[in-house]
Amino acid sequence: MLTTTDRSQGIELDWFMQVLMQAWEDSQIQTQRSLQTIFFEADDNGDGILQLDEFYAMIREKKPDATEAEAFKIYDEALALSEQMLGYETDAILADAFVKTAMGHNLFADMAQPLRTADDSAEEPPPRWG
Repeated sequence: MLTTTDRSQGIELDWFMQVLMQAWEDSQIQTQRSLQTIFFEADDNGDGILQLDEFYAMIREKKPDATEAEAFKIYDEALALSEQMLGYETDAILADAFVKTAMGHNLFADMAQPLRTADDSAEEPPPRWG
């Protein structure tokens, strides 16, 4: 049984969980920023929304192994979320709806970059690391 301080392990469990949660939160923020960048790069006319043709072109470029059915499923979900956010029907996807839907589907997981490399950790370990 682990306690909040397990001396045989050399670290405090609460501290470890805090470090772990901070790393997870940092990765979520980085993922959101990356997805926003992808969204705005795909927005050809700069109107702040994605039409079906812009969305589909982005999927073909960024995720060429995605099937047409997968692409349309994600588009439909993002469109429904956009309509929920706006409170009326639309034919375009909002940036926030795209980000939430893409994260929910782990759409571009292969594009994720680690927040810290092994070299970073060797040079600067987390605070109070034993």
